[in-house]
Amino acid sequence: MKIMKCCFLLVLLSILLLGCGRYQEAPLDQQLVTQTNYGENEEKEPDFNYEKFLLRVDYEKGLSYEVLFDQHQKIAQIHELKDQTVFGTDAFNQLSPHLMEMSFNEDTQEDQVIEDVLRTLGLKESYKRFMLDVQFANGLQKSYQR
Repeated sequence: MKIMKCCFLLVLLSILLLGCGRYQEAPLDQQLVTQTNYGENEEKEPDFNYEKFLLRVDYEKGLSYEVLFDQHQKIAQIHELKDQTVFGTDAFNQLSPHLMEMSFNEDTQEDQVIEDVLRTLGLKESYKRFMLDVQFANGLQKSYQR
């Protein structure tokens, strides 16, 4: 009987000790915890003057520079002079800052538009042909050619 009581107490003591270990507060893993500030620092869409932007600049020896940008579909494609092509998210992210930097609107003179595009994109002015189709944020579509 003493042996049974000792075994019973030993089992009960083991359960109590094991139970206490399970309910101890474990430190929080900092990588799993994120702090959310509702209403603050909300990431908003970049504000472009253009919904769609299609550019082709032809140079000597068959070289060309092409840009396709669609703000709503979040797609873009850049075909550079040396047959390098960038498209998808990379192209969209690469073009976005340049398009936000461009200052022309639907009322800007054609010469100023062409100068602004070439300067902002870092293109040479020695082109053979310049073609730009733009759909502005207000829905108006314009073409610029030279």
